[in-house]
Amino acid sequence: MSDVAKPTLRSIDEKVEYITRRFEAHMTEETVVEKATLERIERSLRDNTERTDAMYAVFASAAAGFKILETLGRIAKPALWTLAAVAAFVTFFKTGRFEWPKL
Repeated sequence: MSDVAKPTLRSIDEKVEYITRRFEAHMTEETVVEKATLERIERSLRDNTERTDAMYAVFASAAAGFKILETLGRIAKPALWTLAAVAAFVTFFKTGRFEWPKL
């Protein structure tokens, strides 16, 4: 703004030229501010997108882990029932009681 000093205005043409220079200087300043603001917003959006992508990856891997655990749980229930039945029969036959209890 140092190139635009307040001169003594003598004619209409000088006034128009002075106003035009001031307007152009002001528009240049606004453009610089708008560009800086847009760059800051774009950088913020990129950062948020990266963070969101990282969070999505964590949740997706956790969901996959829970699916695996659910599958293992579905397999483990019948396997545990079978092992419990085998253990009961083995215990029953090792104790030597082959007759039903009397009521």
